[in-house]
Amino acid sequence: MNTVITKPVTIGDGAIIGANSVITKDIPPYTIFAGNPAVFIKNREIKNREIKQ
Repeated sequence: MNTVITKPVTIGDGAIIGANSVITKDIPPYTIFAGNPAVFIKNREIKNREIKQ
């Protein structure tokens, strides 16, 4: 909610973006970012994740 994503930015699969965040750079897969500007919070630990090929 109320998140601003600037161009050109890529958000990776499974990434979580906090509410009211401003995204100014690429977000890697399976990470959590939040804030203004968004900063790294932590990596998500995904157990038994299916790998798409």
